[in-house]
Amino acid sequence: MDFSIFKLLVFDLDGTLVPYGSDELSLKTVDALRAFSRTHRMFTIATGRSFYQSKSIIDKLGITVPVIVQTGALIVDPVSGKILRSQPLNPVLHRQLQDIAGRVSADHLILGEDGVYYPTRSGVQCRNWLLQSGERCSVVGCSSELPVAIKHLFVGSEEQIREVAELVKTQADFCPHLILWPPDQGFSDWFLEVFDSSASKGQALVWLAEKLGIKMEAVMAFGDGYNDMDMLCRAGLGIAMEKAVSEVRAAAGLTIPGPENDGIADFVTGLIERIA
Repeated sequence: MDFSIFKLLVFDLDGTLVPYGSDELSLKTVDALRAFSRTHRMFTIATGRSFYQSKSIIDKLGITVPVIVQTGALIVDPVSGKILRSQPLNPVLHRQLQDIAGRVSADHLILGEDGVYYPTRSGVQCRNWLLQSGERCSVVGCSSELPVAIKHLFVGSEEQIREVAELVKTQADFCPHLILWPPDQGFSDWFLEVFDSSASKGQALVWLAEKLGIKMEAVMAFGDGYNDMDMLCRAGLGIAMEKAVSEVRAAAGLTIPGPENDGIADFVTGLIERIA
């Protein structure tokens, strides 16, 4: 393979560039990516995290290329913080999710197009998560008139969240994109994110590549989760982490070690040697 054709590298964060739930980049990784940028090529991230949760990593790496966050629902200019592209929920789906939220006991928040969380119901653990994750949150709650929603977030016990997920699957239209998360570090609650079916890292990457004037054949994508699969498949070369589930590894062209073993750093260092 001619690796010189690749002009843009796109990295998932958790389990790919950093260990799950961590902001700790190894010095080896930072040095490798800074060296890559000196080849006059570009790199960025595509993550399920919000822009605010990703900001410390963005700053450490000096990323200036637009970043894909919220599983592809938002693309943000990392320098100005301006949202360049959003994929909001279908308005009918948004209203159906509001109705479901009113019938369940799980905590419920809506992410607006402005990147702010608007809570309709939030308990202590949910509020602590918002504070510790550095998210922006409306202190006046959520207006039922919020015109544009990027996602609905449900927080609660595993039983509560699985109940919500089943209701969304059976009662909501337009095949929403559901992501179920087990408890985050330091919390016992489960999380359910509901996005529009058109919100994905892969579709966001296609938009970004076009904006940058780069063909998808010249894009290399790295990931380890189910929400990375369409990105790995659409890129010119998809690379999975060795601890990724079998379906993700099967969707990729190559498999490399994860962040605990500096897989990205070693691969990028080798890539620089090939394209020098």
